[in-house]
Amino acid sequence: MDSQRRLSKAERAEQSANFLNFKNKMKFKTVNRFHEHYQLMKELGAGAFGTVKIGKHRKTQMPCAIKIIKKESLKVHEIYEELNKNELEVLEVTQHPNITRIFELMEDKHYYYIVMEIITGGNLLQVIGKMKWFTEQQAAKVIKQLLLALNFMHQKNIMHRDLKPENILVEENADDVNNNDIYIKLTDFGFATKYDSNKKQTLSLGSPLYMAPELCKEIAYDNKVDVWAVGVITYILLSGSPPFYDRKRTNTKQAIYNDIIKNEPDYSLLKTDSSLAEEFIRTALMKSGSKRASIEQMLNHEWIKKNEGDNSISQDKQLDLSKNLAAFAKTSNFQSGICSILANLMTKTTDLKELNKMFVQWDTSQDGQLSYEELKENMAEISTLFQMDAPDVENLMRAADTNRDGQVDYTEFITAAFDKQKLLS
Repeated sequence: MDSQRRLSKAERAEQSANFLNFKNKMKFKTVNRFHEHYQLMKELGAGAFGTVKIGKHRKTQMPCAIKIIKKESLKVHEIYEELNKNELEVLEVTQHPNITRIFELMEDKHYYYIVMEIITGGNLLQVIGKMKWFTEQQAAKVIKQLLLALNFMHQKNIMHRDLKPENILVEENADDVNNNDIYIKLTDFGFATKYDSNKKQTLSLGSPLYMAPELCKEIAYDNKVDVWAVGVITYILLSGSPPFYDRKRTNTKQAIYNDIIKNEPDYSLLKTDSSLAEEFIRTALMKSGSKRASIEQMLNHEWIKKNEGDNSISQDKQLDLSKNLAAFAKTSNFQSGICSILANLMTKTTDLKELNKMFVQWDTSQDGQLSYEELKENMAEISTLFQMDAPDVENLMRAADTNRDGQVDYTEFITAAFDKQKLLS
């Protein structure tokens, strides 16, 4: 009888919000003809299991990038199907300012389609090619963003396993990069996997130049392989060349593996005299995974803190964002569901730059989520600064935390902090 009872008004509103909540739509939707929904244009590149093309949503004309995975190609070996399953599980929870936003997941009879935001500045390897090497502050700013994305993933027991400059997208064209304003997003989770922190991984994969010694030796490993790759990328940013390579020019992966296992990088090639920069890289490139620092420890390294630069937000923007948050606390479940879809599907990366800064600043724990305490502390600080009435943080938390996990994640924050009038117009 309970299942037949009429739902109350509050329960119906809750169901509406759940139905409309962007995060709950992160499941594959089966379609007969994908091309009726999205127009496919030129190819951007190819990943481990598919191609990536520029696309456009036919009804809204929203530009996007679409990863296309051929189902038949996954059947060649069961490990391909396993890796694809891992990627899709990871995509459901990777919501962070420095991770590419996923808009929609679709499939038809022959393909999977991952619809995501389009980043126009190319990848980090292309930027390195144009800039040759980075200043210390530019490198530290890029690496901190990468560490923040990885710390969020590691907190959720997810490792990337294929970190390299090609999988790091730059939000602006390299020609337009001013001083230290380089904003990056981590992408391509084809090799990513969820893991048990008490259980080592054994599947050896990755790109040779960035693989940790334990991967080269094909022995058990953990999430410290991501730390190693961060060290390699930092070295490349500050020198313009990889720390490990095929010294004998045999053109084999094994030659690179041998160099990684046996040799140390030439730190004299770094375009900096900073002992802190070298120490940061050495900390990441410890041959023993058990002695290697964690991503969280790397985030708190003195080199990162010294080169953070000024990421302050103007007072006018702080006031605007805080007013939006306060207003959102009074929004109905149905309205918040609508705003969730609009904020996540219709906003451009450039529209979110100030929001991203504020999210990162408020996230003092650096875990990629805002706790009740972090919200309360920062909202109280802003209300004092602008002599506003004390905000109702409990109602804001209740309205924003749509999946009821006790945290406000990046997607929920965008929904709550974006200007609703601008969205609805």
